[in-house]
Amino acid sequence: NPALPLSSDLCIDLDIPTHKFGKFDVLKIPLQRSFENISLDLELSESLVPTEVRPGVAVATITGNLVVRDNKYSLCPVSRVKLEKEEGRRKLPERIPLDQQKPPNYLYGKLNTNEFVQRLAANGLHDAKVETGPNGGYPIQIHLAAEEVLIQVEENSTHVLYDTADGKSAGETEQIRETIKRAILTCISKF
Repeated sequence: NPALPLSSDLCIDLDIPTHKFGKFDVLKIPLQRSFENISLDLELSESLVPTEVRPGVAVATITGNLVVRDNKYSLCPVSRVKLEKEEGRRKLPERIPLDQQKPPNYLYGKLNTNEFVQRLAANGLHDAKVETGPNGGYPIQIHLAAEEVLIQVEENSTHVLYDTADGKSAGETEQIRETIKRAILTCISKF
């Protein structure tokens, strides 16, 4: 409007980001979402078996293929594949590929370090030296000097750092690693 050249309601703000796009372009919009709605396939929903973790809290595990189309998510069953070779006249059943199978159990919760040190001692690793973080909290370090093993326990993860100790074979080091692994797995909650 030439009569009102300095009117602020007619000005265009140039600080607004603009996005150019053409036909059939996929747009990356700077929008952060922390949750998404996912539609669950009927076959998967019928196969859910909830497990009660504590009173009032039940958990069910799902293994499936996530399909994304038009910004809509759906979880479908893992496709089964036929094995290529057949033994004689006997046909092998269809199986889920190994890399898509669900684990036998799921771990959750924090590692109880006192119980863990007791399990290590019960399995013959007696020289555990425990150092707690600031104010007695995380991170916690457990040092096994004779085995040259350092175990770092954080709130959400546990790291085991080891090296072949002097005078020990690789087989003995592997046996110590397996012992530590079994002790960790017995001290963490699972379903």
